[in-house]
Amino acid sequence: MKTALRRHRQSIVALTQYLASKLSHSKLSKW
Repeated sequence: MKTALRRHRQSIVALTQYLASKLSHSKLSKW
């Protein structure tokens, strides 16, 4: 269970980083 939770956390972090990079990318393209 702990490993599954850790994997879930890692996926959430990866998703957040992906969204953040996408957002910053769109902001840069706007300028």
